[in-house]
Amino acid sequence: MKKTVLVLIGLVLCIPVIAFGAEGQPFQQLQNEINQINTQLQSLTTQLQNIQLKPGPQGPAGPQGPAGPAGPTWIEVYDANDQFLGYTLSLPQSLPITSPIYNPKLEKFITFSIFVGMVGGGGGSTFWYATEDCSGEAHSLPYGSYQIMPSVPAPSTPPFLPGCCPPQSFYVGEGQPQFLTMLSFSYSYPALPGDCSRGSNPFYYVPVTQVSLPFTTPVALPLKYKFGTN
Repeated sequence: MKKTVLVLIGLVLCIPVIAFGAEGQPFQQLQNEINQINTQLQSLTTQLQNIQLKPGPQGPAGPQGPAGPAGPTWIEVYDANDQFLGYTLSLPQSLPITSPIYNPKLEKFITFSIFVGMVGGGGGSTFWYATEDCSGEAHSLPYGSYQIMPSVPAPSTPPFLPGCCPPQSFYVGEGQPQFLTMLSFSYSYPALPGDCSRGSNPFYYVPVTQVSLPFTTPVALPLKYKFGTN
């Protein structure tokens, strides 16, 4: 519409100015009116050229597009025989044990020896007792509530020979931490001969209970890492 008005204005502005002679004075009033109209049209042209259109209301949203492919959300960990061990968000460590792996069935973290595939490695769990001879109920520090503790530690120094290591059972801490005084500790449970040390240590502890793992141990090395999206 704006273009149409401008064209009409242009046509009017192109009307030739009538030449009047001396005897044309009676038409001077008409000429003046035409000049006034030309002035008004020029003003209107300027106004139209400066008009800024006001946007109307926003239309309804279009249909939602298809969902994109799911990206990786975690790293799945398997042993060399494709046993599923859990998930990890950590890079492998330059240590004798793997990075902590979260197992969803156990709802606990677990580590493995990078030499023999046993649970733990690079040292063992510490079991604490209220007696002086490592007898009776075993306890752990509160960290035992969040990770799997093997009954015997995996070896951390060579040689790592086939059959070098005793079978393991597995424990976790349970219950609310209690402030207790422990009088002895061991790195195996039940304490192996020679693996009992005395020492009074008042601190917070939780009792331990035995659990079963959803895979067989020792795990086959090397471990395999895969992106998971489910």
